[in-house]
Amino acid sequence: MDYAFWIPEDSAEPDLVDPFLLALEAESRLKLPKVSLARSPGGDTWVNEYTWVWLESGWKELSATARSGGVWATVTASPVRMKVSASGAAQGVTCSGPGRAWSAADGGGAPADGGCALRFTRSGEGIGVSVAVPYRVSWTGSGGAGGDLGTMTATGEESVTVLEAVAVSRS
Repeated sequence: MDYAFWIPEDSAEPDLVDPFLLALEAESRLKLPKVSLARSPGGDTWVNEYTWVWLESGWKELSATARSGGVWATVTASPVRMKVSASGAAQGVTCSGPGRAWSAADGGGAPADGGCALRFTRSGEGIGVSVAVPYRVSWTGSGGAGGDLGTMTATGEESVTVLEAVAVSRS
């Protein structure tokens, strides 16, 4: 059963709203960004070569606040890591940040200095690549209230064509 009541703003009555309930309201207003993945090489890629991946969008801290009278709660969602996987064609990779674009100085070696990459193990067209960015959600509120609200996850998908170079050696 729902109860509704009205308390005038100038009333000396104490605030009757639990800041945690306001935190849940603020959390429901958070809209995680659309995750958009970039790759290098940007077109087709190759078996056993590093395909660098990074986020073009989807890596930013978010916040929302809900208020009722003198009671308030602010929820903050912070990206934690980026997880990239490819439907059985590559071993997934987890990166501590949003990755970064490949540069010629990186050469053909394994990613370093914030780089993130997949290595495809088989060729094919339309190989699904998915990315997930978990956000740690916490809240603070009036009266020193606060705590952990768990995790929300932003996701995205795309497909890629992976080519395989074949070489024949004759002695």
